[in-house]
Amino acid sequence: MNDLKLTLRHLWRNRLFTALNILGLAIGISACWVIYRIIDHEFSYDANLPNSDRIYKVISAFSREGRESRMGGVSAPLYQGIEEELAGVQHVVPVFGKWVSSVEIKRQNQAAFIQEDPSGIVATNASYFKMLPYAWLAGNKHTALDAPESVVLTQSRAAIYFPDIQTEDMLHRTITYYGQDTVVRTVTGIVADYFTPSEFTAQEFVVLPRVAYDTYVWTNTNGSDRLYLQLQGGVDVRTKLDQINELDARHWKAFEDERKSGGNANIPPGYGHMNSCLSGTSIFRPTCLTVQT
Repeated sequence: MNDLKLTLRHLWRNRLFTALNILGLAIGISACWVIYRIIDHEFSYDANLPNSDRIYKVISAFSREGRESRMGGVSAPLYQGIEEELAGVQHVVPVFGKWVSSVEIKRQNQAAFIQEDPSGIVATNASYFKMLPYAWLAGNKHTALDAPESVVLTQSRAAIYFPDIQTEDMLHRTITYYGQDTVVRTVTGIVADYFTPSEFTAQEFVVLPRVAYDTYVWTNTNGSDRLYLQLQGGVDVRTKLDQINELDARHWKAFEDERKSGGNANIPPGYGHMNSCLSGTSIFRPTCLTVQT
């Protein structure tokens, strides 16, 4: 007891020094806690993703004048090339960002609901819901994106568009999307909001149509056009990356040959100047794969 009293008296006599030490200790502990939380948050991204050891994100690598850079998007036709030409890939999942100026939902006996500049809209395919473990509240994940004008909503987005309506009753309702084109889409599925934190943050999923891309589109990389691959078990990642790069390089060469032969009538004005620095592609894992364009 006497030792405790002596200690307290000593601390009180040197109270400025004591206060500074306590403050320093508190700041140090707080800083360590903040660093721990930041690191824990970063490493918890998509921690619940099944088969994460076989899922990769394809990104693009560029080189110009000896300097390299990378971006998270790819050329739009790449996913089709992988689907058609490469074996050993279980799921090819394009996730292409979509811009619309507004959406409109007609409501019975009420004014139409209009949402200006909605975010979180992506175009994808059925493989998206095979790769990611969304909980389906209404609709069928195997057929929800079969029809070209269908749309799947997350629970939170559906609650905004269709308040006070039972989840099952949201199916077959229509949403009008205004942008470059006006498209009326039918709700074919409602899914629970995905685990967070995650880079899969979309709220509305529409069908990505298969189109015949012009050759030059292989040389155009868009940061909002993301591509994920789930490889089959036992597939060598390096070999698959080499195959993707060879596929990409072959289409680049076809574009160059077409341009040299005068077959570049479909290239938009100014396109060659704007994309003169493109050089490669890569594989990264959400993890990632890098494709040299």
